[in-house]
Amino acid sequence: MISGTSKSPDLVKISRLHFNAQLTNGNFWHQTSLQPFTCSVILKTDFFKASETDDLRYSLNYATISNNILSVFRNSDEVYGSIESIAHRIAESVFSDESNGRSAEISVSSEKSEIRCDSIDLSISRYRKNDSTNELIAPSLDKFTFKGLNLFTIIGVYTFERYNKQSVVLNLSVHYNTNKDKLKFSQLTETVSSYVESTQFKTVEALAGNVASLVLQEFEFIEAADVEVVKLNAIIFADGVGVATSKLRNQLQRSKIVVNPTKSEFSTLPNLNKETSFEGHPNIENHRVFIAFGTNEGDYLENIEKTIIELDKRGCKVEKTSSLYESAPMYHLDQARFQNGVFQISTKLSPRDLLKTLKEIEYGELKRVKHFDNGPRTIDLDILLYDDLIHDEPDLKIPHVSLIERNFVLYPLCDLLPPTAIHPVTAEPFHQHLKKLSAHDTSIQADDGLVNIIPIPSIPNRKADIRIDTIGNKLTKSLVMAVLNVTPDSFSDGGLHNTNESIISVYEEMVHSGVDIIDIGGVSTRPGAAAPSEEEELSRVIPAIQLIRNHEKENNLQPQVISVDTFRSQVALKSLESGANIVNDISGGRFDEQIFDVVAKFGAPYMVGHTRGENMTDMHTHTKYKHTQKIGEVEFWQSSPLIDTIGREIAESIQLATRKGVKRWQLIVDPGLGFAKTVEQNISLIRNLPNLAKYGVEADGDYQSLHRVPFLLGPSRKRFIGVITGEELPRSVGTCAAVMSCIGFGGHLIRVHDFKAVKVTCGMADAIYKGLIQS
Repeated sequence: MISGTSKSPDLVKISRLHFNAQLTNGNFWHQTSLQPFTCSVILKTDFFKASETDDLRYSLNYATISNNILSVFRNSDEVYGSIESIAHRIAESVFSDESNGRSAEISVSSEKSEIRCDSIDLSISRYRKNDSTNELIAPSLDKFTFKGLNLFTIIGVYTFERYNKQSVVLNLSVHYNTNKDKLKFSQLTETVSSYVESTQFKTVEALAGNVASLVLQEFEFIEAADVEVVKLNAIIFADGVGVATSKLRNQLQRSKIVVNPTKSEFSTLPNLNKETSFEGHPNIENHRVFIAFGTNEGDYLENIEKTIIELDKRGCKVEKTSSLYESAPMYHLDQARFQNGVFQISTKLSPRDLLKTLKEIEYGELKRVKHFDNGPRTIDLDILLYDDLIHDEPDLKIPHVSLIERNFVLYPLCDLLPPTAIHPVTAEPFHQHLKKLSAHDTSIQADDGLVNIIPIPSIPNRKADIRIDTIGNKLTKSLVMAVLNVTPDSFSDGGLHNTNESIISVYEEMVHSGVDIIDIGGVSTRPGAAAPSEEEELSRVIPAIQLIRNHEKENNLQPQVISVDTFRSQVALKSLESGANIVNDISGGRFDEQIFDVVAKFGAPYMVGHTRGENMTDMHTHTKYKHTQKIGEVEFWQSSPLIDTIGREIAESIQLATRKGVKRWQLIVDPGLGFAKTVEQNISLIRNLPNLAKYGVEADGDYQSLHRVPFLLGPSRKRFIGVITGEELPRSVGTCAAVMSCIGFGGHLIRVHDFKAVKVTCGMADAIYKGLIQS
């Protein structure tokens, strides 16, 4: 009873009446065959009198109705062209006797007609028009249901789900007017099956919704579609989990119309509904490609630089590079360690043409000789990613199949990709793959500890190249950069090194103490100090560099690594020409952008310093760090206004440098202790070095980060130490304490005046924080 004034109709039901019928036009075999069916009938009536009187005259005779239906098909040679015809014939039989009522619901089911499904079922509703015609009317659309369509597809977000197809079950119902149209059900199941088994959706919701759209798109007479998708193995302790959705034809205009995937010469598959065929992007001027490189034979830097030149000659512009990593060999362990990295290139070449080009460079230009699989090589080049393309051929698979399994590939790739970048196949962020990577098979790789390499091109045989562990495996010692100022007005040592004898004397002390870098400066960087003219700076710095190099040659000494402390491009240029190896720029190019051109030309390591203001005299007026995110920027691992602003401003310097051709492996970051920072800000900076080292920012598709870039800290004798400790210059004790903290919080290089004491301090810090005990 629905309400006090209306009553639901009484029902008489006949369930699963079995019969055989000859069916053609639409079954899987596309031929006429005798097939088993079942029929269910629900008659809507009013049996009040029968229930009150128990008189057969007022009762529907379901036995007679059943026999009438069976007699239609018993010993009949009639061939039915569709299941709809069978259902209509049953309806005519049911309504042939007026006493059977005026309304009925009829369903016809088959478990044999469609080989892909557990069963198919057609349900129709009919009522008899109350006039002389006795015409049968359909009050609503009829429904054709496909139950248990078992398919295999890529579905899910986990890595194993992206590489392995899994079983899904679809239950599909379509609604249409069977009086007007006949459904070739095998055509529908073929369409749906082909589509589902070639897709790679992350969610069952997307799969269900797109199947509904596909059915409405491909079969124009269908007015509505209901789709249920069940993942059988999603949860161990459940039979399955899934979703169900319905879509009407008038909703199709608001939905993305799915186009059936087509094969191309690249054998592409739909990637989360994105076109992945190279031919499908004819209007793309340049393609973004990531290429892994590795070398362990000959001069690795010479091999890499020659490769970059050859790529450029062939229409492959190297736009960015990763850091450079040294790794142990794999498979064949008895060979030299490898130097690895990733190029980001822009090219118009197709994937196949690009592969051919890479092989020409390997074997033609770099003279690679393949002695045996996984052996030594001058250069090895592999396509990792090509736009968002998925490409699967025996000799060319994109993305590279081993990409997420090798740390010496994934680390450099993540130097160039933002945390939001998704693997086209696994649908998982590359940075998440990196986080989970834990390959410890020593039978394949001698060890999995990677070390950053900062090449020093001006010292031959790669003997002086800097090796720093920026990943956190605690593999390398902290490096000491000793200050050698040739200025008359530096805040703590001005005028001490103004003669050749004094310069050589302190040089020898530094070498004897085991410092790693000698930093020669001709400009005082104390707050408020006025910079000398460029000519004056050159007259201080160049003679000192030349003096040391001549002394080394005359005494047959191993060349020491020398950096020049300058923010001027011409001083950097003349210094590198005179024998300096590194440029230490406290301004990060802020005072003279042409310094990037000099560093790029020489390939010299470049220390990207952080300061604020227009020059050295006004930086103390720029200590307010109110972080404002720019339009279009996406920042990652944000921390605080101070740290985020420093990170963004350094990232901007790095972006300018890389656009001028500076390689990421040339970079060392100096966050600028004492420069445009208060006492409290300097302390906060040291404490938050781990957060600064995570900082990344993406703007206009360009990603820059401080991840795995070595950090240089210069707390030596700074004013903030004196304020905190009360020490007068030279503030040695406070400096050593600050050095311990800088190393403990993640610093890699330390720039100091008191190099002897700090060398000892670094040794203790390495023992405490890294477990490295120097003999």
